[in-house]
Amino acid sequence: MSGCDLTGLTDTELLERLACLQGRSAGLLAELLAHLGEVDARRLYAPRACSSMHRYCVQRLGMSGGAAYKRIAVARAGREFPFLLEVIGAGRLHLSGAVLLVPHLEAAGHRRLIEAACGLGKRDIERMLAARAPKPPVPTRIRRLPRAAATGVQGSGCAPGGASSPTTLGAGSESGPVPGSGLGPSTGPEAGAAPPALRLAVAPRARIEPLSADTYRVTFTASQVVVETLEAVTALLSHAIPSGNINAVLETVLTDALERLVKRRFGARGKATRGALKRAHQLSPGAVPIGDDQLSPGTVPMGDDQLSPGTVAGNRTRYITADVRGAVYVRDGGRCTFVDPLRGLRCGERRFIELHHTEPYAWGGGHTVEGITLRCRAHNLLDARQVFGDAAVDRHLRRRRPVESSGLDERAASPP
Repeated sequence: MSGCDLTGLTDTELLERLACLQGRSAGLLAELLAHLGEVDARRLYAPRACSSMHRYCVQRLGMSGGAAYKRIAVARAGREFPFLLEVIGAGRLHLSGAVLLVPHLEAAGHRRLIEAACGLGKRDIERMLAARAPKPPVPTRIRRLPRAAATGVQGSGCAPGGASSPTTLGAGSESGPVPGSGLGPSTGPEAGAAPPALRLAVAPRARIEPLSADTYRVTFTASQVVVETLEAVTALLSHAIPSGNINAVLETVLTDALERLVKRRFGARGKATRGALKRAHQLSPGAVPIGDDQLSPGTVPMGDDQLSPGTVAGNRTRYITADVRGAVYVRDGGRCTFVDPLRGLRCGERRFIELHHTEPYAWGGGHTVEGITLRCRAHNLLDARQVFGDAAVDRHLRRRRPVESSGLDERAASPP
C-alpha cells in the first residue's frame, strides 16, 4: 500500500499485516546477523578503513553503538551456534534475549538453553539465567553522587526543585552491558563503551537484576529525603531487626504499606491480601482465562444518563462495599482478567487496576462478587467503547475528566 496509508484496512487486516511484517522482520534480522558474522570473520571492515567491526557498523552501516554491540555479539555466537539464528529468524527469540544468552552458550546443551528462552521476555530470561548460574550477594552501601554525574545538569536533584543531592542506594550505578555477560567494555573497542567523561553526564538508570532464583540486585537514585527516612525507619525497627539489614527493613515496611494500600483501595485485608499477592506474583499473564464478556467501566464513573439507552433503575448507588472489593481482588489475584478471545491469553496487568461490572452498571448490573471483576484501565475503556460506542465514551471522558482514550494514561493528552 503506497504512502503507508493504512486507513483503508479493517482491524483484522491491519493486525494480520502487522504480524506478517514482524515475521519478515525477524527473518531479515537473522539474515543480517549471518552477514555480519561472515563479514566479521573475514575482517572485511579493515579494507573499508575501519579498525573494528563495531566501528564499521557505526560509521559505514549507520547503526547506533548499542545496536552494533548487540548485533555483533549475537552474530559471532551465531557462527558457532547456528541454532541461535534459526530461532531468531523464526521469531521465537528476540535480540535482547539472545544477547543475554551469549555468555552462557556452550557446545553441550546450548540447544536446550536456547529452547528454554524461546517465548520469554527479557526479565524472565534474566531470572532463568540467574537460577542456572547464581551470583553472590552484593554489598549494601549508600553513597552520595556528584550532582553532575547523576543528572548531567548542575543543581538539579531528585527532590522537587533540585534541592537535595541524589544518592544511590545499592551497589553502584548501572552504565554499560549487564555485569558478568562477557560482553562489556573490556572486550575492546567493539563493545562501543562511552568514555568515562561521557558516562558521568548520563543519569544512572534504575535497575533490578536477578542474582539467583530468589535474590536481586536493586540499584536506583534516591533523594536525600528518602535516605533520611530510611535511616529513621531502620532506627525505629532496631528492636525487631537489630542488624539494620536494609533488605529486611524494606521488606517489613513495604509489605505493611502494600497491605494498607490494598485494604484502602479494595478492602482486602490480612491473610487474604497476602495470599492474593503471592498468587498474583506467581501467575503468568495468559495462564488463567477468566471471562471475556462485554464489560462496562467500574472505577471510571460513567453517568447512566450519558451512556445508557434508558434502562436505569432509580436511587442506585455506585458505592461498592469493602467486602465485595476485597473478595474480587483476592479471587482475581490483583490482576486484569481480560482474555484475548482469539488466543485465550489473559492480560494479567497489575498497574492501573479498576473494578469492572460484567453486566454494565448502566443497564442494571449489581455490586456482587460474581458480577464484578478486575480490569486494567486500557481494557476497562476497551469494553466501555464496545458497549456504549466511541462517541458516548469520548463525550463522557471530556465531561468528567480530561483523559487520553489509549488507556495508558487517561489524563495525559486532553487539556484540563
